[in-house]
Amino acid sequence: MDAKKFLEADYLDIVFENRNKAYGSYELRKNYARRVKKAGSFALLAVVALASFSFITSNRKTVAPAYIPPPTVITEIQKLEKEIPKPPVVAPPPPPPAAPTASFADMTISPDDLTDKPPAEITDLTNVMPGVANNKGDSSSMGEMPIAGNGPKTPLVIPVIDNTPVSYVDQMPEFAGDLGQYLSDHISYPENARAAGIQGRVVVSFVVNVDGAVVDLKISRSLGSGCDEEAMRVIKGMPKWKPGKLNGKAVRTIYNQPISFKLD
Repeated sequence: MDAKKFLEADYLDIVFENRNKAYGSYELRKNYARRVKKAGSFALLAVVALASFSFITSNRKTVAPAYIPPPTVITEIQKLEKEIPKPPVVAPPPPPPAAPTASFADMTISPDDLTDKPPAEITDLTNVMPGVANNKGDSSSMGEMPIAGNGPKTPLVIPVIDNTPVSYVDQMPEFAGDLGQYLSDHISYPENARAAGIQGRVVVSFVVNVDGAVVDLKISRSLGSGCDEEAMRVIKGMPKWKPGKLNGKAVRTIYNQPISFKLD
């Protein structure tokens, strides 16, 4: 390339002189400035369009829908409640008149030196109801039973007492005298138990009858070596006791008596 053409030539022509300009690298470098301008114009147009859209949307007035109040709805249940009439209030019937009663049981436990009030006979309870006091009532009625006194109005419960011995009574049986001294005077230490060095306690269970007699003896706790037999012998030979009482009446009562055997 001569000097005149060299001064007028583009630097790309100088770089790519005697080279293959159709390869692509020449064309990319030659049109680079034009592509940059085109890309910048497109980017500017996109920014302007985005700004215009944002401005238009921000200034648009939003029209709120008109408020429409909900209609008043009466459900079928409310209609039925208004239509169904309320039942009339009926006063309860008056209680039946009190029935006549006869004193059947004296619930007070009397001392031993007093005579208990005898209960009513079966013939005295004809057409009357058993109660704690004698009361005149309507003989044609078997209504409420009057309760005497100012205490709580609770039904009268009269226990059924038969010949079966009981364990829990109001007044336990009592030995006529000093029970401990009696046992000490009458117990003999069995020779077999003394020779074997056996000592301990025997428990004898028995029943005190309504007349105070001691019956139905049995060993509840055994010691052996003749101690059980000696305890049974002493209990069986006891005099009559004072019987146990339930509701002021003598009853057959179960009693457990321990007897100790101790070597000197």
